[in-house]
Amino acid sequence: MHSPGGEPLVFGGRTFSVAELELMRGVAKDFSGLGLTEISRTVCELLEWKRPNGGLKNLECRQLLERLCARGLLSIPELRDKAARSASGAPDDAQRSANRDGRFGWAI
Repeated sequence: MHSPGGEPLVFGGRTFSVAELELMRGVAKDFSGLGLTEISRTVCELLEWKRPNGGLKNLECRQLLERLCARGLLSIPELRDKAARSASGAPDDAQRSANRDGRFGWAI
């Protein structure tokens, strides 16, 4: 990573322009009500940051956003606690365990 003082930033083998960094800041700010995963997917789509197989480089983008946040260059949503994720409909540990035991008719 380089300094943000108007210079491009290199991360994960890609060089990001100042305009691309501004786009990341804007997406993180405009969509701060979404989770970090959705923000990173949106950034990947807008920057067309993909793997050779066409999949988004979501993990790398998320890591970059977290590092930029740690340096005070943008703000990202805090991680939701486990209880909040479970309340949102995502299976919690008990549901996952029961599913492995075959008590539910769906697979994870």
